[in-house]
Amino acid sequence: MPVLSRYEALETAKTAITLGKIDEALTILSSPTTQEYNELIYTLYQQGYRELVAMRISEMEQLPLYDRSQISLEICFIAAEIQYDAGNYEEAASVFEAIYNTEPNHSPARFGAASCYLQQTKGSLTSKLESCITGSEMFLKIDRYLSNITRALQILNITQWHTEWTPAQQQNHTAASAKLFH
Repeated sequence: MPVLSRYEALETAKTAITLGKIDEALTILSSPTTQEYNELIYTLYQQGYRELVAMRISEMEQLPLYDRSQISLEICFIAAEIQYDAGNYEEAASVFEAIYNTEPNHSPARFGAASCYLQQTKGSLTSKLESCITGSEMFLKIDRYLSNITRALQILNITQWHTEWTPAQQQNHTAASAKLFH
């Protein structure tokens, strides 16, 4: 069997992931560099392996927040999306902000940060609403604010800043692999 170049091994490993052969991906690309490993993580996310990616990102010592490479920005964006989906809006917002501070034209990160702040405000107002008397002036005012926030979130969602999963990708969300994350 011919020896593959690093580039060929990386591309073959990414193809293995695309075909659902996650464990084989690291066998093909032994001892990946950080950049190569990030590309594998990105490929996993693109295929819908959300939980595997969340686990791998949580194991990172730190996110490559100030690295301007495209793959580093993608890994950071994925990490922020994962935090957003988990309801960790403050943490997600700080990562989104770091992305657009590094890459000012990264509109999805700006929309993501805005969504985080709106979600935080919505949560605060919802808590406040629960302690108000139904029908009171304060109740009605908060209810209007919540309605406006909900509309603003709907508008942000139209921008498709967040990854939208196909049915095939959704099937992979909870798939597990032994080797890639040990």
